[in-house]
Amino acid sequence: MNNFKFAGTLIIPLILLLFACNDDEDKINWKQLVTRGGLTEEGEKVNPGDTLHAVGEGFQEIDEIMLNFYWETGEPSYPEGTLGGYYAEIIEKSAKGILIKMPYRMPESRVEVILMRSGDLMKLGEVRLANGQTPKEYRLYGINNNLHKKVFFKDVNQIERIAVTSGETSLEWTIDEYPDFHSVVNAWRTYGLCGLAQENGVQKAFFYDFCTGEWKKLSDCSTLALAGNGNNVFGVLEVSDKKYMVSSLTSDLDKSEFLTKTRVNSMVSVYSLPEGLKPACLGDYPGVFSHSSQQILLSADKGNGKWVPVIFDIYSGFHALEEVEAEALIPFYFVISPDGSSSSQTLYRKTGYIITSEKEGSRFCLLDETTMQLKEPFTTFPNRVASVTSTPERPNKFTVHFIAYRSGNITEEFLWDTKEWKHMGMATYDEIVWGN
Repeated sequence: MNNFKFAGTLIIPLILLLFACNDDEDKINWKQLVTRGGLTEEGEKVNPGDTLHAVGEGFQEIDEIMLNFYWETGEPSYPEGTLGGYYAEIIEKSAKGILIKMPYRMPESRVEVILMRSGDLMKLGEVRLANGQTPKEYRLYGINNNLHKKVFFKDVNQIERIAVTSGETSLEWTIDEYPDFHSVVNAWRTYGLCGLAQENGVQKAFFYDFCTGEWKKLSDCSTLALAGNGNNVFGVLEVSDKKYMVSSLTSDLDKSEFLTKTRVNSMVSVYSLPEGLKPACLGDYPGVFSHSSQQILLSADKGNGKWVPVIFDIYSGFHALEEVEAEALIPFYFVISPDGSSSSQTLYRKTGYIITSEKEGSRFCLLDETTMQLKEPFTTFPNRVASVTSTPERPNKFTVHFIAYRSGNITEEFLWDTKEWKHMGMATYDEIVWGN
């Protein structure tokens, strides 16, 4: 399992499982909360996304439905996997029943359906849930939005899964509901993408779910920028007038990971932006976490070809580095594995900025995390960069989408070990991102 984690005080994982184990079922003090309670689908096999009907007499508005999942692992040491205390998505309530939507991203399971009211529990029945696990492998996605002049672009607003190898299938999802969806970031095993979009004139963070084709708003706060650490996506949120904080936005999303549920604490400190920078300067490109996960690299557009690297430090807030001249300044990272394996125990990040323009091309500069200065470029490319992405499944590499004005955009992969560029394709997008 490529669950790629970085140490750091910003991320505090906790095990948050409530197991409803068979051995303890007889010890539960079940209550008679409704009369003639049960499931219309009792004992049946249902699919992810199906509606389950909890029926009876005497349901109340405060009632919740809790699901406990049990599945075969194939492992002798723990033959049955369990996930308990999952709050079901309720579609409709009445005194005679509750309709719930069965979740995606779960393994094929036996599912206990529990009615919960003010801490009291009543078992309503069981069903079998078909496999809803999502791909473990990272796939490359292209995003076309309505933010840019369409030159060689598809005249649609959509996300496309790009077929990188001959065995892959291309898929498409329309994003007309939020056509400005941008600054897109992946959260591990969510099978969807996070990005920024306008809602009633305010930029907020949204998650697009590939399983359901539905949108989920991740915060009601104005969101300046997003950044991913490999597991979760964080937002730079405006919490009061000219005060900002960094908070995890995706720790509550369903993921195809079944033995643990990771919670991530939000930061409680609030900070001001560096002098001379406005909130609208941020957010054109997603930020990246440093190797220690104590800092986030962001970029700010001051206008007139002036960009500023902005570092958010979890202890001291926002800091502006030396201004650079460019048409864009793009944070990037990639994973280094000394033995070239994505399962190595010694993975670490290299981070930096791409200084890019149509006239000067692109310079790829690592950030010295001690001096907080940009190093000399370790590679260059003659085209301007539209987007950059990487994945821990492809260590010692990163993927760049370049603007090619005469023939449509091109995608190249940089090979760190040999310092060479490898061509990957010639389709045109506004952004690309690796995700699973």
